[in-house]
Amino acid sequence: VLTTIVESVRRLCRSQAALLYLIEDGVYHLIKAVGMSAESITYFAQHPIPVDRETLIGRVGIDRATQQIADVLADPGYGRHDLQRIAGFRTTMGAPMIFDDEVVGALSVWRNEVSPFDEREMAIASGFAGQAAMAVNGVKLVQELEARRASWPERSGSWRHCRR
Repeated sequence: VLTTIVESVRRLCRSQAALLYLIEDGVYHLIKAVGMSAESITYFAQHPIPVDRETLIGRVGIDRATQQIADVLADPGYGRHDLQRIAGFRTTMGAPMIFDDEVVGALSVWRNEVSPFDEREMAIASGFAGQAAMAVNGVKLVQELEARRASWPERSGSWRHCRR
């Protein structure tokens, strides 16, 4: 499901790459990416993004709103030029993944040239971020159920033996 989400948002927003992040221990961890080199994916995975205003993903989570940076090289508050150098993006847009009124992650797309996203593309990203949040929550629920099931004591015999 997550692969379909990132591939679809990348195509519909005419972007070079699309990425999904989950928040864990106060930082965004890359969980899915399309349109990036293996080197870039490895670098992004090894360098999680803090929840702060130095990146678009951080801003999206703090503000709880879809937004963009028209040119990261011209944004005085953008502080992760290491990510920009590795991947080559200039314009980036992000949308928060919100479930049960909690930011659980973010969706990001970018273009390698300065070319801002329009309102329609921002709405598309917001919609896909919501779908991703629901998909991630579904996976968490299944994992919790499996963990709970694994902790149940072994039962000898069937329930029919307890009918008295």
